[in-house]
Amino acid sequence: MTSIMKRPDGDHASAVPAARSDPYSSGPLVRTVPFFAAALVIALTFGAGLGALVLAARHLPWPALSTTALEAARLVHGHAQVFGFATLFVMGVAYHALPRMSGTALAHVRLARATLWLQTGGVVLLALSALTGTLRGPIAVAAAYVLLAGALAFARVVETAATALVPTVPMAPWLRAGAWWLVVAAILDVAAIAGTPNLRPAVWDAALYGFVAAWIFGMSMQFLPALLHRKITVVPIGFFLWYQLSVAAMVVPAAVLPAAFVPPGMRAVAGASLAAATLAMVLRLGVLARPTPALRAGQPVPDGAGASRFVVTAYVWLVVSLVCGPTWRAIAATDGDFLPFLVEDFARHALTLGFLTQMIVGVSSRLLPMFSGRPLWNTRDREATYWLLNAAIAARGLQVIVDRGGPWALWPWVAVSGPLAATGLLVFTAAIVRSARPARPV
Repeated sequence: MTSIMKRPDGDHASAVPAARSDPYSSGPLVRTVPFFAAALVIALTFGAGLGALVLAARHLPWPALSTTALEAARLVHGHAQVFGFATLFVMGVAYHALPRMSGTALAHVRLARATLWLQTGGVVLLALSALTGTLRGPIAVAAAYVLLAGALAFARVVETAATALVPTVPMAPWLRAGAWWLVVAAILDVAAIAGTPNLRPAVWDAALYGFVAAWIFGMSMQFLPALLHRKITVVPIGFFLWYQLSVAAMVVPAAVLPAAFVPPGMRAVAGASLAAATLAMVLRLGVLARPTPALRAGQPVPDGAGASRFVVTAYVWLVVSLVCGPTWRAIAATDGDFLPFLVEDFARHALTLGFLTQMIVGVSSRLLPMFSGRPLWNTRDREATYWLLNAAIAARGLQVIVDRGGPWALWPWVAVSGPLAATGLLVFTAAIVRSARPARPV
C-alpha cells in the first residue's frame, strides 16, 4: 500500500511506500542548511554588500576607492556572487534533491561535505588577497586553486549521483554538463588570476551559462510543472546538445584567443546561437505560458509562498539578459564591433540578480520550509523582497540608457541599485532566520 505524505509547505508528495524511509537515511548525511547559510553570508558581505560599494565608487563623486582597489573589489564581488552565493546554493539543492530523486544514498559524502569549506574558503582567501592590495599574489592564486578543488569535488559527486537518474530523469545530462562547466570556469579562473586576465570573460560565460543556467534548466524540468501548474514537458536531447555547443562556441574562442583576434563572424554566430538556444529552452519549458486550467483547478493548495511569482519574473529577466548579452553581442559583431561594457555589465547582472537570485528566492520559498516545518514568508517580507530585487535590476538598467546617449543625469541613480539589492537580500535572510527558529509550543 502507499500513502500520501503532506509536506510542511502544503504540497503533497507523490505516492511512496508507507514503510519506506528517506532515501539516504541509511547512509551518512550531508547537511544542506550550512550551504544555504554560507551562500547568504557571502552574498550579504562580499557579494551584494561589496557590490553596492563598487557601484557607489563608480557612479558617485566619491573618491573612496582607487582604480586598483576598484578593480580588486569588482573581482571579489564577481567571485562571491558566482563561486560563492550561486555555487553554494546549487550544491545545497543538489545534495538535498539528488538522493531523493534517485532513491539511493549520496556517494562520496566526504567530498560533498568538503565542497562547503572549499568554496567558502576560496572566496574568503581571494578577499584577503584583495585587502593586501594584489590580485595576482600567492594568496589569490591559492584561492583560485581552492575553488578548482571544490569544483572537481562537486563534479565527482554529481557524476556519480546523476548516473542513477539517467534511465528515468531527462535532467541528468544538464546537471552533469553543468558541473563540468564549473570545473572549466575554475580552470580558466586559475589562469586568469595567475597572469592571463583576458580570460576573465570566458570565466564568467562558462560559470553563468555553462554551469548556473544549465543547472536551473535541469532542475526546472523536475520542479516547474508542479510549481507553476504546467504540464510535464520532456525536452529532447537535441535542445541539450544545441545549448552545450552554443556555450562552447562562446567560451572556447575567448579562452584560446585574445578578444581582438576572435573573428567577428565567429562571435556573431556564437552569440546568436546561445540566445536562440536559451530562448528555445524557455519556450519549451513553458515558463511564460498560462497555467493549464485542469492542473490549476486540481491543485490542492494555492501557492501561498509566492514562489511562482519569483520564478516567472526570473525567466523574464533571463530573456532581458539574452537581448542585452548574446543577442547584442551578435549584432555588434556583424559590424566588427564589441558589446559595450555597460551593456554587458547590465546583461550579467540581469542574469545573476534578476534570473539567478530570484530563482534562488523562489526555490527557497518551497524548499526551506521543508527543513524547518514553518512558513518562510509573511506577506510584507515577500512583497518587500520581490520589489526591492526588481527595482535594483531596473536601476542597474539606467546605465544602458546613458550608454546609448540618454541623459547624463541618470548616471548617479545607477548607484541606487546596490543598496536596493543588498536590502532585498537582507529581508530575505531575515525571513529565513525567523522561519528557522523552533516553533513555540501551543
